[in-house]
Order: sequence, then structure tokens, then C-alpha cells
Amino acid sequence: MKIDKKNVIIVVILGIFIIALFLITLPKNCKSNDECFNNAAAKCSKAKVTTYKNDNLYNYEILGKRENNCLFNVKLEKVSETKTFELKQALEGKRMICSVPKETLQSQSLKEIESLTDLCTGPLKEVLLQINLDKIYEIVVKNIGPIALEIEKGVSV
Repeated sequence: MKIDKKNVIIVVILGIFIIALFLITLPKNCKSNDECFNNAAAKCSKAKVTTYKNDNLYNYEILGKRENNCLFNVKLEKVSETKTFELKQALEGKRMICSVPKETLQSQSLKEIESLTDLCTGPLKEVLLQINLDKIYEIVVKNIGPIALEIEKGVSV
């Protein structure tokens, strides 16, 4: 069986092109270096980092640009040991996609953005919202007695 050199060269060039394309699209792995990740985020360059925030372990990955925003994947890997088993079970492994204005990332790091969940969608955000609603409900239920008494006093005056 005779192999055509022209076909071999085409296959080799195609293989090199595919490998180069694959390497170019891989995000820079900043491991646990927040500074490396923040520098990439300021430019909205693909990168990823594993870092702690409020004793919780997160994976952040820059996915790319969309209009004037930078897209991030945020995954909560491990919840703090101080939290309940139920909370860990509800949150661990959940993700959300965030769309953050580029200007914001040039002035502050992703971890410093206090209202980050307002810029996100996905299962992690939904669980966090549900937890907050449950806390509010618990506070209202605990205080309904004194509130009802005050209302009753106000009505009888």
C-alpha cells in the first residue's frame, strides 16, 4: 500500500492546526492565584482560579466577552465546615453564569463585587435566593406575635 506524501502533509498540518486551536481556547489556569485571575478578568481574557470567599471554596472561570460584559462561570465547590449539613448539601456543586460589566472588573476584583448574584443566573443563584427567603420567613414568623400585639394596640386606640 502506497501512502501519498501530499495527504500525509495535509493530515499533519490539519492536526497541528487543531491542536493549536485547542490550546488557544483553553483558559489560563491561575490555580489559587487571585492576582493572576484579577489581571485576566480586567482584560476579560479566559482564565480560571480556585479560591476561598467567606470560608467557601469557589471555582471561577472567565468564559469570554459578550457586548460590554465579561461572562463568568462560578461554581461553589465546598461550603464552609461551620455550615450545616443541609446547607452544604443544597449548595455544593451548584453553578451560576454571571455577566459583569468590563468597567466594573477594571476597578474591582470579582470577589469584591457585593451584589454579584444580581448579575448572575443559574442553580446556585436560585438556591441562594431560596435560602434568603427562608431566613426572612423565619424572622417574620418569630416576630408575628409582637407585631400583631402592636397592631391590635394601634387599632384599639
